Amino acid sequence: MASVSNSKPKMATAFLLLITFLGILSNSDGFHGFVRHCHHSTSRGWALHVSSRAGVLPPTVWIHDAGKDFVDEDENLEDGEVCLKSVKAFASPVVVEDNEPRFLSAGALVQRPLVGEDIRLVCDAWTADAILDEGGPNLQLQGACLVLDELLLFHLEQQQADPIGALQTFVVQCGSIEKESSCASNMAAKSRGFRPLQDLLRESSVYTKSTYFGGSLDGMVLDIEKARGAYGRLIEMDCPNHGTISKILQLLPDDDLVQRFTIKRFSAK
Repeated sequence: MASVSNSKPKMATAFLLLITFLGILSNSDGFHGFVRHCHHSTSRGWALHVSSRAGVLPPTVWIHDAGKDFVDEDENLEDGEVCLKSVKAFASPVVVEDNEPRFLSAGALVQRPLVGEDIRLVCDAWTADAILDEGGPNLQLQGACLVLDELLLFHLEQQQADPIGALQTFVVQCGSIEKESSCASNMAAKSRGFRPLQDLLRESSVYTKSTYFGGSLDGMVLDIEKARGAYGRLIEMDCPNHGTISKILQLLPDDDLVQRFTIKRFSAK
């Protein structure tokens, strides 16, 4: 049985390096072939409303499954870890004459190793940003939000029988807002209502250390009240990825269930 250490798994460094590598070396034939395939495949897409100039297209942002080889089992995962889903976000090219989409960000949902007899498995949603030559932070943020929403929805759908457990076992690993390779991903998590797990372990919440079996307490988890507000506002705004947002809201636990499982904690004065 694989043990869990308090150190971050090698997935963190390897994943960030892979994202940066793909963003910088986007002129490689292999990468071009992949994004051409994504561009012509069925995908979830939506247009950002920006002013256009002659020869410049308003960008469209979409996500696509990254493929089973995106996260390498030997290079990126610790013993016992399993990649459940990986996705990439792209934006249409800046200039009409260009035919290659821009790689914005990516994410992978990785299940931690099984510990003991417990069947509740914690999953880390690793997200990171590509290094863009063209395109502002707002564009990259849109891609990062799509990636995070897709991974969250997948996890909630897999854990429908236990909505509280679904919240407890979805931990976002998005890096620092200070770094170019993680700024948009970090902002996306905060905008969706995610907060540091260690903060919520000190407050009244549904989160408890026992869920993580002595493993890492780094990362962010959903603050259910903030998440309902964030996703609710997106629905009211008729957001472009309305279907995904609507499903997430439907799968979040209701107030009665949250209250029933909330652990009351009182900070010392």
